[in-house]
Amino acid sequence: MDLRLTFGDIRDSVTDYLGIGLDWSSLIEADQDKVDKIIYRAYRNFLYPANLRTGKVHVWSWLKKEATLTLEDGVWEYDLPSDFKRLIRPLLYSYTDRHPPINKVSVSNVMQFRTYHDSESFPVLCAVIPEDVEIDTAQIKKIIFTPTPDQEYVVNYSYISIPSAPEESTDYFLGDAVISETILQGALAVAEQQEDEKMATQTQLYLDMVNRMVQDDVPSAPDSVGILHDGNLNGASSYLIGYITRKYGNLNIVE
Repeated sequence: MDLRLTFGDIRDSVTDYLGIGLDWSSLIEADQDKVDKIIYRAYRNFLYPANLRTGKVHVWSWLKKEATLTLEDGVWEYDLPSDFKRLIRPLLYSYTDRHPPINKVSVSNVMQFRTYHDSESFPVLCAVIPEDVEIDTAQIKKIIFTPTPDQEYVVNYSYISIPSAPEESTDYFLGDAVISETILQGALAVAEQQEDEKMATQTQLYLDMVNRMVQDDVPSAPDSVGILHDGNLNGASSYLIGYITRKYGNLNIVE
């Protein structure tokens, strides 16, 4: 038996809490929209909660993904996955390539280097920028590199993802039964704050649930694997990094 709650289950529970019915599907369109907005707001709050011990936003371990990207000869711009939010470590070449990590810096750093140093080699710097899209289209991001790749390279990276929200009543939220139960409690908390204009029982229950989940997830969610160093990196790698530093000063490595 699947213990997870569907989107429809949470819709019905919020509908009941608001006192406007027992079945979301029987509501008028305006009330259905009101219920859904409460649930989506709760979902957004749940995806990026605060760690009460550190005061920082906690990133759930299950939002972190691993991916690879094939860099092509002469191509310096690439689209990132549609669920991409941000990088959480430098991009790494395969061990056989034996090149240094590709650090993320500001867009201006990359473009400045490209303006004054038009060459092709193995990339050592990158930046993430929004893709130009229409106003009614989801935001897509792309990544740019410098120098421009001089051949094909395969790099791997880790990123924080943005999960899609359910749309149909039969859909599930990302995660297990505990997560869906916490999202339900979060929706009741939002309804309490919005309709009763207070933070009371439902809000406290939600905060307690989320805090327990965050503390349980912390050991599984390191922010970074750190920078990997290889004493056998070839001389060209060291020369290129040294050249960038001498010409442009210390670059601002973006977390």
